[in-house]
Amino acid sequence: MFEYLRGGLQWKVGIIMFILPLMSNSTTRYGLNGAFFRVSAHHFPPYAVLIQETNGTLHHLGSTPNMIDWIAKKCNFTYEYVPVSDAENAKFGSVQAGLNQIINKDVDISTLGIVPTIDRSQIMEFSYPLAIESFKLLVPKPEEESHLFAFVRPFQFSVWFYLILSFLLVLSLTSCFIWYYSPWKTPNNSSKITAIFSYYAMYMLSIYTNQGFYINIQRSSYRLLVGFWLLAATVLVNSYSGTLVSSLTMTKLKPTVNSLEDLAASSDLTMTVNVNSIVAQTILNSTHGTLKAISDAMRRKPESLYLNPENGIANIFSLKYAFPTVAPYGSFLINIDLNNTGKCRFQMSDPIPQTQIMTFGLQKNETLLNQLFNEKLLLLWETGLIDYWRKRDTGSAKIDKCLIKTKTSPRQKPIKLVDLASVFLLLGVGNIAIVTRELTTTESSKMTNDNPTIRLKEAGNQAFAEGDWDKALSCYTQALSLIELDTPEKAVLLKNKAAVYLKVSDYEAAIKDCTTSLEISPDDPKALFRRCQAHEALEKYEEAYKDARQVHNLDKKNKAIAPILKRLHDIVQDRMARFAQTTTKVSQMMEIAFDFSSTVEKRETAASNILVLSKETAGADLLVKEGIFEKINSLLKKETTPNIIVTCIRIISALCKGNLPRAKMILQLLGVPWLLDQLNSNNDDQVSAAQYCVQTVINTISGLNLKEDKQPDKELCEANRKEIDTILTCLIYCSTSRTITGKCRDAVLELMMRNCEYRALDWAERLVDINGLQRMMQIASELDEMKYESSMEITENTRTIISCALGKVYDNMYYDLIKERFSAKIEDFIHEQLQTPGMDSKVRVVVAVTTLLLGPLDVGSSIIGKEGVLEMILVMANSGEFLMQRVSCEALIAAASKKDKASAILAQGVTILKKLYQIGNDNIKVRALVGLCKLGSCGGTDSSWKPFTDGSTMKLAEACRRFLINPAKDKDMRKWAIEGLSYLTLDAEVKEKLIEDREALQSLIEVAKSGDISVIYGVVSTLVNLCNAYDKQEIIPEMLELAKFAKRHVPEQHELDDPDFVHKRVDILGKAGVTVGLVSLCKTESENCKELLARVFNALCEHQNLRGIVVQQGGAKALIPLALEGTPKGKYQASQALARIAITINPEVAFPGQRMCELIRPLLGLLDLECNALENFEALMALCNLAGFDAPRKRIVKENGVAKIENYMYENHDMLKKASVQTMSNLLFSEEVVKLFEGKNDRTKYLVLLSTSEDVEMSKAAAGALAILTSVSKRASRKVFEATEWKDILCFLLSNTDKDVQYRGAVIVKNIASHSKELAEKLLQPEVIMVLEVLSKFETPEMAKICECAKSTLEMAEEWKLIEKEDESEDES
Repeated sequence: MFEYLRGGLQWKVGIIMFILPLMSNSTTRYGLNGAFFRVSAHHFPPYAVLIQETNGTLHHLGSTPNMIDWIAKKCNFTYEYVPVSDAENAKFGSVQAGLNQIINKDVDISTLGIVPTIDRSQIMEFSYPLAIESFKLLVPKPEEESHLFAFVRPFQFSVWFYLILSFLLVLSLTSCFIWYYSPWKTPNNSSKITAIFSYYAMYMLSIYTNQGFYINIQRSSYRLLVGFWLLAATVLVNSYSGTLVSSLTMTKLKPTVNSLEDLAASSDLTMTVNVNSIVAQTILNSTHGTLKAISDAMRRKPESLYLNPENGIANIFSLKYAFPTVAPYGSFLINIDLNNTGKCRFQMSDPIPQTQIMTFGLQKNETLLNQLFNEKLLLLWETGLIDYWRKRDTGSAKIDKCLIKTKTSPRQKPIKLVDLASVFLLLGVGNIAIVTRELTTTESSKMTNDNPTIRLKEAGNQAFAEGDWDKALSCYTQALSLIELDTPEKAVLLKNKAAVYLKVSDYEAAIKDCTTSLEISPDDPKALFRRCQAHEALEKYEEAYKDARQVHNLDKKNKAIAPILKRLHDIVQDRMARFAQTTTKVSQMMEIAFDFSSTVEKRETAASNILVLSKETAGADLLVKEGIFEKINSLLKKETTPNIIVTCIRIISALCKGNLPRAKMILQLLGVPWLLDQLNSNNDDQVSAAQYCVQTVINTISGLNLKEDKQPDKELCEANRKEIDTILTCLIYCSTSRTITGKCRDAVLELMMRNCEYRALDWAERLVDINGLQRMMQIASELDEMKYESSMEITENTRTIISCALGKVYDNMYYDLIKERFSAKIEDFIHEQLQTPGMDSKVRVVVAVTTLLLGPLDVGSSIIGKEGVLEMILVMANSGEFLMQRVSCEALIAAASKKDKASAILAQGVTILKKLYQIGNDNIKVRALVGLCKLGSCGGTDSSWKPFTDGSTMKLAEACRRFLINPAKDKDMRKWAIEGLSYLTLDAEVKEKLIEDREALQSLIEVAKSGDISVIYGVVSTLVNLCNAYDKQEIIPEMLELAKFAKRHVPEQHELDDPDFVHKRVDILGKAGVTVGLVSLCKTESENCKELLARVFNALCEHQNLRGIVVQQGGAKALIPLALEGTPKGKYQASQALARIAITINPEVAFPGQRMCELIRPLLGLLDLECNALENFEALMALCNLAGFDAPRKRIVKENGVAKIENYMYENHDMLKKASVQTMSNLLFSEEVVKLFEGKNDRTKYLVLLSTSEDVEMSKAAAGALAILTSVSKRASRKVFEATEWKDILCFLLSNTDKDVQYRGAVIVKNIASHSKELAEKLLQPEVIMVLEVLSKFETPEMAKICECAKSTLEMAEEWKLIEKEDESEDES
């Protein structure tokens, strides 16, 4: 294509032929359907120029009318201009008169540039901002000082006095000396004395004026006197002459006004402002400081406050006033003065702390107009036309020479007498100093080259300048490791390291390094300033203000700290005011909450308010000072109201959350037993609150954060080892207490299970060391039916929880030796129970073995494999005793989990199970049924291997169904029936029968909705089997043939497990409301169950039509915790389900609020080598959607997701590459990502190359990313030219057959050209200009945006004189 485009005239024809097919005459109009509106007209050059002809015709010119006209066309409405009357302008001033038009409803749209305020918002609506700009001062350039008395400036008066005195003294002494020894002296010859005096006076004057003179001196004493005098005179003359030359030749200007402080101190200038403007109101209402001084000066000159712009311009051009304005308008005024006078008489100051937001005014309650108006105004902003029109109006290009600031030369400091004392010494040691400096420089250079610390520091500085934060941090860290002592160099490195931490938003680390640096070099402004920034980012405003004040005190000339100090001062003052209010609230609420004479409702409300206050920093501090811990302790000893008790426990949790001193205070004042006493309740809310409170204390003293998946801090754990061990010990001893409730016991076990996996806490090993396993086994062997005085109270969930806890502890035994100790402790407990006389102990052994088989399976299998254990269970099953039969039946079911054990039980136990099934007791019958189901399914999904005869599996399924659908049956029996189905549904025929049985299916879902933890495994396993969501072994054809050749058994898949049948089953489950049941079961602590839940969710989300149902029924919210906690496979499954939802459904709907940000980490986890290409692709697509919103985009950057996404831009897989480029284009709305593309790398160049892809979607994504990048970064625009074929690539984009790609190309060209004349000149080569000229000719609706961009670019080229304006007369001819 490029060769085709280079073909001269043929190239032009090709372009036209390329673009002609894009033209079309049809378009769809929408908007306000030609509605009529009134628009205000103002004369406010240069943005709005109002011209009225003699016949009354009104012309409104400038960027403001251009905007209204553009928006009117886009919104499809008509309008007329309504000017402000001269009388109104004269009476109220231009600003208030314009506002009155809106207030009186004379207009629908006000084009007056209105600054939004709270008062104005009551009477009007504001449009999208037209401009947000900082104010500067437009001031006259400083005048040059007079040189009339320059000759006296070099010396102070005292120097001149002593100089003249010494002149006369030396002259008198010299004249008298010469006259006394003169051979021609006579007593009456006074003329001789006069001659001598005159002679030596001329000599001394010649020396003083550096003219030189010769005198013949013979006497040594006289030579010595003159010699000393000559030395002094030489110093004086050279000092004077050098300073005088500098004073006469250097331009000396009066002090310039470059800030508000300079203006307040100036005696020549006063500020002039429109009395109705926001700036005037701000200054005139000030009560202290710089603004107060300026306002006083304006009040002394009433003419400085004007109503009409004409008076203000007259004031400005009088050169007696400073005018606060935005840079474009200031440039306009400078341009007018330059045209009128031909001189640059004005300049702009540095920005002052005042920002202007300019908007259009709109009538209230005009919802449709206001909405469309803002939408089109935002679209207009994106085109860049507003910026172009405003720059065109101000004509700032002509005044570049005037914008160069005139630097005020400092006044020459007069030389004092004491200043000359060291001159004589310097004359003598000058050469030595020069030689010493040369030697020192050489040695220093040599040391620098040999010093690794300095090399690492310089490398870190270079990396920091290039934006490579990781490398900079690494270099500074390595350099610090080489410095042992606290030296100034170490302080500098710590400051630099803190600067890196600020860039990567690790504010805690930045504070730590700045504090260490200040310990070495106190009062270092940079370290204080950086610590101030980190404190402010963490919302520690008081600490930030303290640092800012210290910086200001150390360096009062530091202008950068002034606005920060003011902002922090306002925040701290506001917080102090709120703190005072909080103090009153705390006192009132505590008085009511702890007063038993008040009503229960008032006390509950007061306690709830205290809970809210405890979550605020100020409120929490006040509560602790008021002794909240002791008061809650006293209250709970008497309190009987459940809500107040629960609220008090939650207050304790809120106070200690994330605050180590308070957590330790709770442990000291209240103690761990007090916390466990609060757990001892049958109230679910109280148990949950107390459990959360204990976990919060553990998190705080260990640095653990389960929600953010944050590991414990080893240093913090070591520092608080005593407290952590105390909590564990108390939990262990509490777990077997006979005085606690069953719910309390479950909560204690969950706390131990939740925290045993962290090596820093070391609870898993500690449980083995302090006999915690024996206590857990006592709980595992407990039975409800065996109640004695010494029995423990348990719940229906205790067995499940203790089995999970034992499994979790065993899984966290990280090496073989500790696992052997675990098994030995279990065997000791079993042996001890077997040695105990009586059958009760044997029954407890079987219950304990069953629990082990449900938890640490390897340990349970080892126990049941011991000689005589399985036989004992079979004997119990055949005993005829109900309890023994039930317990043994459960043990046989649990033991059949592994195929080898199932085979052994098939040989010995099937007959017994069948016999038990014939018993009339349903409790025994259902358990025997489950045992048979488990044995019947030991072949798994292999349809070719059937343990029982054909049809037996279906009969077992029918028996389970009868138990499941019968509402009269005990809940426990329905649970067992579901467990039986969980095994049988490995058979495809059973799956099809169950999915078609709507009654059974609905019963299964209803059980799931109950949220009973004991049924979770059976329910979810059944659902996993129905969805075929289990892992499937990949079958390699070669290995299959090899197995057949070796006559090995090859598993076969049932035809009912084909994808069509699976999809049908999943669809039925989703529409039957299974999501509600899954959400109810998500509160489980079992990681395996979480994985199964995630698999079912993912199977549902694989169907696009079911994703909306999943979101509607709460599945999206439930999936986020599953994606953050659990097994690796479970997290991947949940993350993929989330990705699929985020692709299909608007993230704002599926994941409202903060939930969108919580989605980022799971999705980034899918960008892993362990995941397949489909998971990578879905994650990228979901991230692309999320990156379109500000908060998730920031979280992606914070989680270092940019690098992960960027890696896929270089993949060979086209779909992955395209998805990553699309995601990156949305990420480019982040400043941090733009900086990456501006650095020393080829990222921008790569995007340029990708934009030429044959894949239209890839080209569109890359070109879109370039359009965004070039719109915000001049540096990135410059990098476009690094691509060798940039010219051909841009022509390719501009002439593309796809209109979207073509539009993106036009925007890229326009963006690059708008940055500077230099870039425009480089960009607008003849080939590019020719394409733009062709594009600018198309006026069809489809090409309107492209045509507009092309015209805009050509207009810029004309303005910069890069091309000549086309002669319209020639076109007409």
